[in-house]
Amino acid sequence: ALGMTRRELQTVNVLRGLTVGALACVVAVVGMVALSSFGPVGLARRLEFDLGTRLAPGVASATAAALLMMFLLIGLVAPTTGAATQRRRTLNRRSRLAPALAELGPVTAVAATIARGRSSRVAILVTALALAAGVAAGGLVASYDSLLRVPQRYGASWDVVVGQYSEQASLDEGIAALRANPSVGGAAGFYESSGTVTVDRTKALLLAMRDYVGHVGPLMLRGHPPATNGEAALGQRTARRLRKDVGDEISVASPNKTTQHLHVVGIVVVNDPVAPQATAGSGVLVRPDVFLALAGRASVAQSIAVRLDPRVPRQAAIESVRRDFPGSIREALPQAEALNLGRLRSAPWLIAGLVGLLATATLAHALVTILARHRTTLAVMAALGLTRRQRRAIGLYACGGLVVAGVALGIPLGLVLAARLWSAVRRSIDLPVPSVLAWLPLIAAPIGALCIAAIVALAANRRTGVSPSGQLRVE
Repeated sequence: ALGMTRRELQTVNVLRGLTVGALACVVAVVGMVALSSFGPVGLARRLEFDLGTRLAPGVASATAAALLMMFLLIGLVAPTTGAATQRRRTLNRRSRLAPALAELGPVTAVAATIARGRSSRVAILVTALALAAGVAAGGLVASYDSLLRVPQRYGASWDVVVGQYSEQASLDEGIAALRANPSVGGAAGFYESSGTVTVDRTKALLLAMRDYVGHVGPLMLRGHPPATNGEAALGQRTARRLRKDVGDEISVASPNKTTQHLHVVGIVVVNDPVAPQATAGSGVLVRPDVFLALAGRASVAQSIAVRLDPRVPRQAAIESVRRDFPGSIREALPQAEALNLGRLRSAPWLIAGLVGLLATATLAHALVTILARHRTTLAVMAALGLTRRQRRAIGLYACGGLVVAGVALGIPLGLVLAARLWSAVRRSIDLPVPSVLAWLPLIAAPIGALCIAAIVALAANRRTGVSPSGQLRVE
């Protein structure tokens, strides 16, 4: 240690970690900007129709801060004691572990002995973080794909929507056509009034559904949809804004001085086919008679939500409806907020890849450091008869042990992280879809980590080709 104190060594390690961390922050921020709408691909896509994106400085700053803290942590836990002190501690540990390790064979015993120390702990920690990031990324993407796969999960209790009505006569013709179609299992008129009513003096989206064929009900988070004219269901976001819940009373007023006092009986997931930009948690669902009293008796259902008969092949049923409504049929779609998540679908994989590269570099550095620190031990054992193949196996076993320890920590952490992150995402878009277990990343991440560990170990073991005399000459 050239006479340096422990505090001086720790300061050097922290400065080294901060230097590398600063470079990693620059690379991460430049990568995020390049992959955002401000990069070459994003600028090219601006020629197409776009709902609008923006670069979030908070996300970039948080990523840079997280990387900087990670490298700072690595610098703090790096070895700060001198070589002689480390050697004495290693000898003491060996003396305690010798009886237990002797039964494992020389190669396994030596690998288990040298794979110790702070460098190994840092490698295990970073490997665990990389595996956790991979599993969490897979869980987030699988949960998002599961959300889009089934319309009922984003609040669409129908399959297609038809019509854009403003007159009762054309609406009646559409209802008659749907009633005559055997492929239709249910149909309901959808009423929507945006920004014209107030709920407890707060502007809100007013919604209603009237059954024409069978029953088409909304998706409820809690409670039940309104069954009488004195009941209402609130979207989750609207309920939070009004500080109301099931069992409370609300007052709904319209511009024509009509006021309705309603009892909240449920929390509904809103999927508005008339205004698809509406969020899943914003709105007040009432009975059609209440809607007409508030919005005006001349109002008609703007669209008809159609649920197809599950006994009829889906594509054939859609085509039968398309023949009756050739210019106004549209399939159920997720809310705008849910669709916008698709723009970030590759972001979890990008973050997992960056952490994986960091873990690979850390693992390689740790193994090279371990083998260099114990080169004398390996040379002595080679002089005593340890073959070149056995010396290579020592590096493989040591690196594999670090990865196995990282797998044992990272996989559970990744599962918990995936569930927590998706829970936060689905709360932000007010959708009740639970997290999904992604089996492919769960299986592929440990296998990939072990393969990378084997490659790193083989690359780091190139020094084992030097003769024992050459390795001992420096001593």
